[in-house]
Amino acid sequence: MPSNLPAYRAIKAEAQDLCWPTTYKTDVTCHDYDILRRKTAPASFVWILRDCGTLFHRTGSPTELMWAKAEACSSYRNGAWYIWDGDELLAVRPDPAVSYLARSIIGLPVYETMYGYAVPDKQIATVSNIVVGLPQFPIRILVSNEWVDLNTEFGLIVL
Repeated sequence: MPSNLPAYRAIKAEAQDLCWPTTYKTDVTCHDYDILRRKTAPASFVWILRDCGTLFHRTGSPTELMWAKAEACSSYRNGAWYIWDGDELLAVRPDPAVSYLARSIIGLPVYETMYGYAVPDKQIATVSNIVVGLPQFPIRILVSNEWVDLNTEFGLIVL
Protein backbone atom coordinates (compact mmCIF):
# COMPACT_ATOMS: atom_id res chain seq x y z
CA MET A 1 0.00 0.00 0.00
CA PRO A 2 1.44 3.41 -0.90
CA SER A 3 1.88 6.31 1.50
CA ASN A 4 -1.18 8.31 2.50
CA LEU A 5 0.05 11.87 2.12
CA PRO A 6 -3.43 13.26 1.30
CA ALA A 7 -4.49 12.18 4.80
CA TYR A 8 -1.42 13.81 6.29
CA ARG A 9 -2.11 17.09 4.50
CA ALA A 10 -5.69 17.00 5.83
CA ILE A 11 -4.72 16.39 9.46
CA LYS A 12 -1.93 18.95 9.31
CA ALA A 13 -4.37 21.56 7.94
CA GLU A 14 -6.91 20.71 10.66
CA ALA A 15 -4.26 21.07 13.38
CA GLN A 16 -3.26 24.46 11.97
CA ASP A 17 -6.90 25.60 11.75
CA LEU A 18 -7.59 24.70 15.40
CA CYS A 19 -4.14 25.88 16.59
CA TRP A 20 -3.69 22.54 18.32
CA PRO A 21 -1.70 20.92 19.72
CA THR A 22 -0.18 23.63 21.85
CA THR A 23 2.17 21.07 23.41
CA TYR A 24 3.56 17.88 21.90
CA LYS A 25 3.36 19.48 18.47
CA THR A 26 5.66 16.79 17.08
CA ASP A 27 2.75 14.36 17.35
CA VAL A 28 1.54 15.91 14.08
CA THR A 29 4.80 16.86 12.42
CA CYS A 30 6.80 13.74 13.29
CA HIS A 31 4.72 10.84 14.60
CA ASP A 32 1.58 11.16 12.47
CA TYR A 33 3.68 12.10 9.45
CA ASP A 34 5.88 9.03 9.97
CA ILE A 35 2.83 6.73 10.06
CA LEU A 36 1.30 8.23 6.92
CA ARG A 37 4.44 8.53 4.80
CA ARG A 38 5.26 4.82 4.93
CA LYS A 39 4.36 2.25 2.31
CA THR A 40 2.29 0.55 5.02
CA ALA A 41 0.25 3.71 5.74
CA PRO A 42 -3.37 2.91 6.66
CA ALA A 43 -6.04 3.77 4.12
CA SER A 44 -8.50 4.64 6.90
CA PHE A 45 -8.12 5.52 10.56
CA VAL A 46 -9.45 7.48 13.53
CA TRP A 47 -7.45 10.52 14.61
CA ILE A 48 -7.87 12.52 17.82
CA LEU A 49 -6.53 16.07 18.04
CA ARG A 50 -6.09 17.60 21.48
CA ASP A 51 -4.41 20.64 22.93
CA CYS A 52 -1.65 18.34 24.18
CA GLY A 53 -0.96 16.11 21.19
CA THR A 54 -2.71 13.61 18.96
CA LEU A 55 -3.78 9.98 19.06
CA PHE A 56 -3.89 7.75 16.00
CA HIS A 57 -5.96 4.56 15.67
CA ARG A 58 -5.70 2.23 12.68
CA THR A 59 -8.77 0.38 11.49
CA GLY A 60 -8.82 -3.41 11.51
CA SER A 61 -7.24 -3.75 14.96
CA PRO A 62 -9.10 -4.96 18.06
CA THR A 63 -6.38 -3.43 20.22
CA GLU A 64 -6.79 -0.01 18.61
CA LEU A 65 -10.54 -0.32 19.09
CA MET A 66 -10.12 -0.96 22.80
CA TRP A 67 -7.73 1.97 23.25
CA ALA A 68 -10.14 4.28 21.42
CA LYS A 69 -13.03 3.04 23.56
CA ALA A 70 -11.04 3.80 26.71
CA GLU A 71 -10.18 7.27 25.39
CA ALA A 72 -13.83 7.93 24.53
CA CYS A 73 -14.63 7.34 28.21
CA SER A 74 -11.93 9.68 29.53
CA SER A 75 -10.85 13.30 29.23
CA TYR A 76 -9.76 12.51 25.65
CA ARG A 77 -13.48 12.65 24.83
CA ASN A 78 -13.12 16.44 24.81
CA GLY A 79 -10.63 16.40 21.95
CA ALA A 80 -11.52 16.81 18.29
CA TRP A 81 -12.26 13.34 16.84
CA TYR A 82 -11.95 12.55 13.14
CA ILE A 83 -12.36 9.67 10.75
CA TRP A 84 -10.22 9.46 7.63
CA ASP A 85 -12.44 7.32 5.41
CA GLY A 86 -9.96 6.99 2.58
CA ASP A 87 -11.02 10.22 0.87
CA GLU A 88 -11.63 12.93 3.43
CA LEU A 89 -11.20 13.89 7.06
CA LEU A 90 -14.60 13.85 8.77
CA ALA A 91 -15.19 15.53 12.13
CA VAL A 92 -17.21 13.19 14.35
CA ARG A 93 -18.12 12.64 17.99
CA PRO A 94 -16.20 9.93 19.88
CA ASP A 95 -18.98 7.30 19.78
CA PRO A 96 -19.27 7.17 15.97
CA ALA A 97 -15.48 7.02 15.75
CA VAL A 98 -15.37 4.00 18.08
CA SER A 99 -18.20 2.38 16.11
CA TYR A 100 -16.23 2.96 12.89
CA LEU A 101 -13.26 1.10 14.39
CA ALA A 102 -15.58 -1.65 15.62
CA ARG A 103 -17.06 -2.22 12.16
CA SER A 104 -13.54 -2.51 10.76
CA ILE A 105 -12.79 -5.70 12.71
CA ILE A 106 -15.83 -7.63 11.48
CA GLY A 107 -14.55 -10.56 9.45
CA LEU A 108 -11.19 -10.72 11.22
CA PRO A 109 -10.04 -14.09 12.56
CA VAL A 110 -10.47 -15.03 16.19
CA TYR A 111 -7.70 -17.18 17.61
CA GLU A 112 -7.56 -19.58 20.49
CA THR A 113 -5.69 -18.06 23.39
CA MET A 114 -3.41 -19.39 26.06
CA TYR A 115 -2.64 -17.30 29.14
CA GLY A 116 -3.84 -14.12 27.43
CA TYR A 117 -1.82 -14.45 24.25
CA ALA A 118 -3.22 -15.27 20.82
CA VAL A 119 -2.11 -18.58 19.35
CA PRO A 120 -1.88 -17.66 15.64
CA ASP A 121 -2.13 -21.16 14.23
CA LYS A 122 -5.39 -22.03 15.99
CA GLN A 123 -8.07 -19.89 14.42
CA ILE A 124 -11.43 -20.77 15.96
CA ALA A 125 -13.80 -18.37 14.19
CA THR A 126 -14.17 -14.96 12.60
CA VAL A 127 -15.72 -11.85 14.08
CA SER A 128 -19.27 -11.74 12.76
CA ASN A 129 -20.76 -8.98 14.88
CA ILE A 130 -19.60 -6.61 17.58
CA VAL A 131 -21.21 -4.59 20.35
CA VAL A 132 -19.35 -1.71 21.94
CA GLY A 133 -21.25 -1.02 25.14
CA LEU A 134 -21.22 1.75 27.66
CA PRO A 135 -17.96 2.36 29.54
CA GLN A 136 -18.74 -0.15 32.27
CA PHE A 137 -19.57 -2.93 29.79
CA PRO A 138 -17.17 -5.02 27.74
CA ILE A 139 -16.64 -5.08 24.02
CA ARG A 140 -18.32 -8.29 22.92
CA ILE A 141 -17.99 -10.15 19.65
CA LEU A 142 -20.16 -12.88 18.20
CA VAL A 143 -18.17 -16.09 17.81
CA SER A 144 -19.98 -19.26 16.76
CA ASN A 145 -23.34 -17.79 17.82
CA GLU A 146 -22.04 -16.94 21.30
CA TRP A 147 -21.17 -13.50 22.66
CA VAL A 148 -17.61 -13.37 23.97
CA ASP A 149 -15.94 -10.57 25.94
CA LEU A 150 -13.09 -9.44 23.68
CA ASN A 151 -11.20 -7.81 26.56
CA THR A 152 -10.83 -10.80 28.84
CA GLU A 153 -11.38 -13.87 26.68
CA PHE A 154 -8.78 -12.95 24.10
CA GLY A 155 -6.39 -11.16 26.43
CA LEU A 156 -5.81 -8.12 24.24
CA ILE A 157 -6.29 -5.38 26.79
CA VAL A 158 -8.35 -5.36 29.95
CA LEU A 159 -9.88 -1.94 30.55
